[in-house]
Amino acid sequence: MSKYEVLITEQAREDLRELIEQFINVRKNESLTERLLADLNKVQDDLTLRPFSYALVNDEKLVTAGIRKLWIENYVFFFIASEKEKTVSLMRILLAQRSWADLL
Repeated sequence: MSKYEVLITEQAREDLRELIEQFINVRKNESLTERLLADLNKVQDDLTLRPFSYALVNDEKLVTAGIRKLWIENYVFFFIASEKEKTVSLMRILLAQRSWADLL
């Protein structure tokens, strides 16, 4: 089975930094942060093998761009998978309650 390379955009890195900062500095919840990072590592491993197993978003405009989503806790990870290039580009990591369609 072919493996895909997972690429993380600068915006997704910033989202992750903000998320970690919120859990550590605001919520004072280091264990939740560690669990989230462990889940992220599992998902990253899964994305290298089968990125197309995750659903496309429910927005017509974004579907045409090929944006898919996956959930961890209350967060949605948005990515685009390329069969041709064998890459997965993680675009954003957003709180599920946010109006995310305008942020992608």
